[in-house]
Amino acid sequence: MKFESGGRLYVSGGFTVQGTQDNPVYFTSLKDDSVGGDTNNDGNASSPAKGDWQYIYVYSAGQVDMTYASVRYGGDTSTSYDANLYLYDNASATLDHVTMADSEGSGINLNAQSSGTTARLTMSNSVIENNQYYGIYAHNTSGAVQVSISSSTIRGNGSHGFVGSGFSSLAIINSTFMSNGGYAAALSLPTSASVTISGNSGSGNTKKVLWEFPWCEPHLVGQAKRR
Repeated sequence: MKFESGGRLYVSGGFTVQGTQDNPVYFTSLKDDSVGGDTNNDGNASSPAKGDWQYIYVYSAGQVDMTYASVRYGGDTSTSYDANLYLYDNASATLDHVTMADSEGSGINLNAQSSGTTARLTMSNSVIENNQYYGIYAHNTSGAVQVSISSSTIRGNGSHGFVGSGFSSLAIINSTFMSNGGYAAALSLPTSASVTISGNSGSGNTKKVLWEFPWCEPHLVGQAKRR
């Protein structure tokens, strides 16, 4: 699926994307000739860039399941939903072998704004890379966020690889943080949160730690230890 300027996709129910290793599914810019050829019929006059289109926006009742897919060149920062994938309130996403790349904002944004809501992300065997700002941004106003990341790579993002607050649960397991422009991850974790951080690695990040507060000391990418 290709998007022109201002293009977006809204999800209010179930949305399943089932690619394969040999035939992945793409969500990309109309100018991306590497997928489906020269769709805009301009030869070599244009090339894809961050922010060419807007976002996949998942409403509170929405659920996205993606396998073998790539979402890139979205995150237009002229909107307040500047990410390739935006999860609002009770929205959830399960990603396996998915690449989120080249957003003008963040790769993924979770926003649990309303009281009693929980935004959820489960990600495995996936890559978050080359986004202008954060790789993953998880935050809340009155709700909570739940994030599980396993066997994935977060690399080359302009600021922190992963930044988040308002967690009710968080797991980061056997994942790699590389060459991010800020911390590998900057996380605010309430003492009530269920947290597992184990078996991770990192290199080339501007700040070479997972920084967790208030209850964890900053430490090298790996296993969190409570005070």
